[in-house]
Amino acid sequence: MPASAPSTIRVSDLTQWSQVCSDVFVPLRCSSVERTFSGAIRTVSAPRAAVTWLSTSSVTVERTPASTCGFADPTLLLMLQLRGTSVVAQHGRQATLAPGSAVLYDPQAPYRLDFPVDDQELIVVAFDRRGTGVHADDLKHQMATALEASTPGVGSLLGLTSGLLHDSIGFPAGAVDLVSTLVGTMLGAMDPLLRDPQGALVQRAKDYVRAHLDDPDLSVDALAGAMFVSPRALFQAFA
Repeated sequence: MPASAPSTIRVSDLTQWSQVCSDVFVPLRCSSVERTFSGAIRTVSAPRAAVTWLSTSSVTVERTPASTCGFADPTLLLMLQLRGTSVVAQHGRQATLAPGSAVLYDPQAPYRLDFPVDDQELIVVAFDRRGTGVHADDLKHQMATALEASTPGVGSLLGLTSGLLHDSIGFPAGAVDLVSTLVGTMLGAMDPLLRDPQGALVQRAKDYVRAHLDDPDLSVDALAGAMFVSPRALFQAFA
Protein backbone atom coordinates (compact mmCIF):
# COMPACT_ATOMS: atom_id res chain seq x y z
CA MET A 1 0.00 0.00 0.00
CA PRO A 2 1.48 3.40 -0.91
CA ALA A 3 2.21 5.86 1.88
CA SER A 4 -0.43 8.53 2.51
CA ALA A 5 0.19 12.21 3.18
CA PRO A 6 0.30 13.08 6.89
CA SER A 7 -3.00 14.23 8.38
CA THR A 8 -3.52 17.67 9.93
CA ILE A 9 -4.80 18.12 13.49
CA ARG A 10 -6.76 21.34 14.03
CA VAL A 11 -7.25 22.78 17.51
CA SER A 12 -9.30 25.71 18.87
CA ASP A 13 -8.52 25.28 22.57
CA LEU A 14 -5.23 26.37 24.18
CA THR A 15 -5.21 23.54 26.72
CA GLN A 16 -5.64 21.01 23.94
CA TRP A 17 -2.89 22.74 21.95
CA SER A 18 -0.51 22.35 24.89
CA GLN A 19 -1.30 18.64 25.00
CA VAL A 20 -0.92 18.12 21.26
CA CYS A 21 2.42 19.95 21.16
CA SER A 22 3.62 18.04 24.23
CA ASP A 23 2.74 14.76 22.53
CA VAL A 24 4.59 15.71 19.34
CA PHE A 25 7.67 17.29 20.96
CA VAL A 26 8.32 17.32 24.74
CA PRO A 27 6.21 18.46 27.71
CA LEU A 28 5.40 22.12 27.07
CA ARG A 29 3.30 24.88 28.63
CA CYS A 30 1.36 27.18 26.30
CA SER A 31 -0.24 30.51 27.22
CA SER A 32 -1.79 33.47 25.46
CA VAL A 33 -3.24 36.86 26.35
CA GLU A 34 -5.79 36.52 23.56
CA ARG A 35 -9.31 35.26 24.30
CA THR A 36 -9.48 32.98 21.27
CA PHE A 37 -6.97 30.53 19.86
CA SER A 38 -6.53 28.41 16.77
CA GLY A 39 -3.77 26.08 15.70
CA ALA A 40 -2.99 23.31 13.23
CA ILE A 41 -0.21 20.74 13.19
CA ARG A 42 1.02 18.04 10.80
CA THR A 43 3.97 15.66 11.32
CA VAL A 44 5.91 13.15 9.28
CA SER A 45 8.45 11.07 11.16
CA ALA A 46 11.21 8.49 10.85
CA PRO A 47 13.18 6.56 13.50
CA ARG A 48 15.84 9.29 13.84
CA ALA A 49 14.05 12.44 12.71
CA ALA A 50 10.69 14.17 12.37
CA VAL A 51 9.36 17.20 10.51
CA THR A 52 6.37 19.12 11.85
CA TRP A 53 4.41 21.94 10.20
CA LEU A 54 2.51 24.27 12.51
CA SER A 55 0.09 27.15 12.05
CA THR A 56 -0.90 29.09 15.15
CA SER A 57 -2.37 32.30 16.45
CA SER A 58 -0.51 34.40 19.03
CA VAL A 59 0.94 32.14 21.76
CA THR A 60 3.87 31.68 24.15
CA VAL A 61 5.38 28.20 24.47
CA GLU A 62 7.64 27.32 27.41
CA ARG A 63 9.86 24.39 28.24
CA THR A 64 10.11 24.76 32.02
CA PRO A 65 13.13 23.79 34.16
CA ALA A 66 11.05 21.18 35.97
CA SER A 67 10.11 19.47 32.71
CA THR A 68 13.77 19.00 31.72
CA CYS A 69 14.82 17.12 34.88
CA GLY A 70 16.23 13.73 33.93
CA PHE A 71 15.61 14.34 30.22
CA ALA A 72 18.53 12.95 28.21
CA ASP A 73 17.04 12.40 24.76
CA PRO A 74 19.63 13.30 22.05
CA THR A 75 17.07 15.16 19.91
CA LEU A 76 17.73 18.75 18.84
CA LEU A 77 15.09 21.04 17.32
CA LEU A 78 15.45 23.47 14.44
CA MET A 79 12.65 25.92 13.65
CA LEU A 80 12.13 27.43 10.21
CA GLN A 81 9.92 30.53 10.20
CA LEU A 82 7.57 30.58 7.20
CA ARG A 83 5.17 33.39 8.10
CA GLY A 84 4.96 35.86 10.98
CA THR A 85 7.71 36.58 13.50
CA SER A 86 8.91 34.80 16.62
CA VAL A 87 11.43 35.14 19.44
CA VAL A 88 13.36 32.12 20.74
CA ALA A 89 15.15 32.40 24.11
CA GLN A 90 17.55 29.83 25.61
CA HIS A 91 20.87 29.80 27.52
CA GLY A 92 20.67 33.57 28.08
CA ARG A 93 20.44 34.31 24.37
CA GLN A 94 17.51 35.52 22.30
CA ALA A 95 16.92 35.16 18.56
CA THR A 96 14.29 37.05 16.57
CA LEU A 97 13.09 35.24 13.47
CA ALA A 98 11.58 36.68 10.30
CA PRO A 99 10.16 34.64 7.41
CA GLY A 100 12.89 32.50 5.84
CA SER A 101 15.15 32.42 8.89
CA ALA A 102 15.84 29.56 11.29
CA VAL A 103 17.08 28.78 14.81
CA LEU A 104 18.33 25.79 16.79
CA TYR A 105 17.15 25.05 20.33
CA ASP A 106 17.63 22.18 22.77
CA PRO A 107 14.81 20.32 24.59
CA GLN A 108 17.32 19.17 27.22
CA ALA A 109 17.32 22.74 28.59
CA PRO A 110 14.55 25.26 29.34
CA TYR A 111 13.47 27.54 26.50
CA ARG A 112 10.77 30.03 25.58
CA LEU A 113 9.13 30.58 22.20
CA ASP A 114 7.12 33.79 21.73
CA PHE A 115 4.79 34.15 18.76
CA PRO A 116 3.49 37.71 19.26
CA VAL A 117 1.08 37.96 16.33
CA ASP A 118 -1.58 35.77 14.74
CA ASP A 119 -1.21 33.89 11.47
CA GLN A 120 2.09 32.20 12.35
CA GLU A 121 3.40 29.41 10.14
CA LEU A 122 6.57 27.40 10.80
CA ILE A 123 8.32 24.08 10.38
CA VAL A 124 10.13 22.35 13.25
CA VAL A 125 12.74 19.70 12.43
CA ALA A 126 13.65 17.19 15.16
CA PHE A 127 16.89 15.27 14.60
CA ASP A 128 19.55 13.31 16.49
CA ARG A 129 22.32 15.70 17.53
CA ARG A 130 24.87 12.89 17.31
CA GLY A 131 24.42 12.86 13.54
CA THR A 132 26.03 16.31 13.25
CA GLY A 133 29.40 15.08 14.56
CA VAL A 134 29.66 18.24 16.70
CA HIS A 135 30.53 18.07 20.41
CA ALA A 136 27.71 18.90 22.85
CA ASP A 137 29.58 21.90 24.29
CA ASP A 138 29.99 23.40 20.82
CA LEU A 139 26.34 22.81 19.99
CA LYS A 140 25.22 24.56 23.18
CA HIS A 141 26.86 27.79 22.07
CA GLN A 142 24.82 27.80 18.85
CA MET A 143 21.38 27.53 20.45
CA ALA A 144 19.02 30.53 20.15
CA THR A 145 21.19 32.13 17.45
CA ALA A 146 19.29 33.32 14.39
CA LEU A 147 20.22 31.82 11.03
CA GLU A 148 19.30 34.17 8.19
CA ALA A 149 17.68 32.86 5.02
CA SER A 150 21.00 33.37 3.22
CA THR A 151 22.85 31.00 5.60
CA PRO A 152 24.12 27.95 3.64
CA GLY A 153 21.80 25.01 4.18
CA VAL A 154 18.71 26.92 5.34
CA GLY A 155 17.04 27.17 1.93
CA SER A 156 17.83 23.56 1.07
CA LEU A 157 16.44 22.31 4.38
CA LEU A 158 13.27 24.33 3.86
CA GLY A 159 12.77 22.77 0.43
CA LEU A 160 13.44 19.26 1.72
CA THR A 161 11.11 19.50 4.71
CA SER A 162 8.31 21.15 2.74
CA GLY A 163 8.45 18.29 0.25
CA LEU A 164 8.35 15.65 2.98
CA LEU A 165 5.28 17.27 4.54
CA HIS A 166 3.31 17.52 1.32
CA ASP A 167 4.36 14.37 -0.55
CA SER A 168 3.09 10.86 0.17
CA ILE A 169 6.50 9.18 0.22
CA GLY A 170 6.93 9.15 4.00
CA PHE A 171 10.36 9.92 5.45
CA PRO A 172 13.01 7.86 3.59
CA ALA A 173 16.30 7.01 5.32
CA GLY A 174 18.26 9.09 2.84
CA ALA A 175 16.30 12.17 3.85
CA VAL A 176 17.22 11.62 7.51
CA ASP A 177 20.92 11.65 6.61
CA LEU A 178 20.42 14.71 4.44
CA VAL A 179 18.82 16.59 7.35
CA SER A 180 21.95 15.95 9.46
CA THR A 181 24.20 17.03 6.59
CA LEU A 182 22.30 20.28 6.05
CA VAL A 183 22.30 21.08 9.77
CA GLY A 184 26.06 20.47 9.79
CA THR A 185 26.38 22.92 6.89
CA MET A 186 24.49 25.56 8.90
CA LEU A 187 26.66 24.97 11.96
CA GLY A 188 29.79 25.36 9.85
CA ALA A 189 28.46 28.68 8.57
CA MET A 190 27.82 29.85 12.15
CA ASP A 191 31.28 28.95 13.45
CA PRO A 192 34.18 28.00 11.12
CA LEU A 193 35.67 25.77 13.83
CA LEU A 194 32.62 23.51 13.58
CA ARG A 195 33.62 22.61 10.02
CA ASP A 196 36.62 20.87 11.58
CA PRO A 197 35.75 18.72 14.64
CA GLN A 198 39.45 18.14 15.37
CA GLY A 199 40.11 21.86 15.31
CA ALA A 200 37.14 22.46 17.60
CA LEU A 201 38.48 19.85 20.03
CA VAL A 202 41.91 21.51 20.08
CA GLN A 203 40.37 24.91 20.76
CA ARG A 204 38.19 23.55 23.58
CA ALA A 205 41.19 21.82 25.13
CA LYS A 206 43.29 25.00 24.99
CA ASP A 207 40.49 27.01 26.60
CA TYR A 208 40.15 24.39 29.34
CA VAL A 209 43.88 24.37 30.09
CA ARG A 210 43.99 28.18 30.32
CA ALA A 211 41.09 28.11 32.78
CA HIS A 212 42.69 25.38 34.93
CA LEU A 213 46.39 26.31 34.94
CA ASP A 214 46.36 26.53 38.75
CA ASP A 215 44.70 23.13 39.18
CA PRO A 216 47.28 20.66 40.60
CA ASP A 217 45.22 17.75 39.23
CA LEU A 218 45.41 18.98 35.64
CA SER A 219 46.78 16.14 33.47
CA VAL A 220 46.34 14.63 30.04
CA ASP A 221 43.88 12.11 31.45
CA ALA A 222 41.92 14.81 33.26
CA LEU A 223 41.87 17.00 30.15
CA ALA A 224 40.71 14.10 27.96
CA GLY A 225 37.94 13.31 30.44
CA ALA A 226 36.77 16.92 30.42
CA MET A 227 36.66 16.80 26.61
CA PHE A 228 34.76 13.46 26.61
CA VAL A 229 37.45 11.82 24.47
CA SER A 230 40.21 9.29 25.10
CA PRO A 231 43.80 10.44 25.76
CA ARG A 232 44.75 8.87 22.44
CA ALA A 233 42.13 10.91 20.58
CA LEU A 234 43.39 14.04 22.32
CA PHE A 235 46.98 13.31 21.27
CA GLN A 236 45.82 12.71 17.68
CA ALA A 237 43.98 16.03 17.61
CA PHE A 238 47.17 17.89 18.55
CA ALA A 239 49.42 15.83 16.25
